[in-house]
Amino acid sequence: MLAYGRAAWQVGEPPRNVANMLAESEDLDEMPCIGKDLADKIAAIARGGRLLMLHQLARKVPAGITGLLALPRPGPKRLHLLYDKPGIDSIDKLQAAIGAGKLRTVPGIGAAIEVKLLRAIGERAGATQCNKLATAQQIVVPLARQA
Repeated sequence: MLAYGRAAWQVGEPPRNVANMLAESEDLDEMPCIGKDLADKIAAIARGGRLLMLHQLARKVPAGITGLLALPRPGPKRLHLLYDKPGIDSIDKLQAAIGAGKLRTVPGIGAAIEVKLLRAIGERAGATQCNKLATAQQIVVPLARQA
């Protein structure tokens, strides 16, 4: 998993644009932290293909978990606890569980954590979602070319 994180960082850094690199027949595996196997996976995704491993993982992970991961708390370990014990898999369920006092049954989560989680949810609700320019370009440019 660490390799995927490093590769995401490499690919997401300007001035790199995977679609342009592939169009110019550049080898993605020449970038630091990216080997041949990972380069092939990145190329498949960039070309609009499906990656079986990614599809299988997406089916296993509830869609709302990504919203929870965006919160500054509780972190991956606590999220795992929240998902395993009370079955929290979205921000809405987290907020409802806090309101019902269900989080206090989860080890390591007390009133102070609940307050921090509620604050994070409130801040997130008022924030606009930001994307890296490189990520946005990789999505928008191919769509613009098709139009």
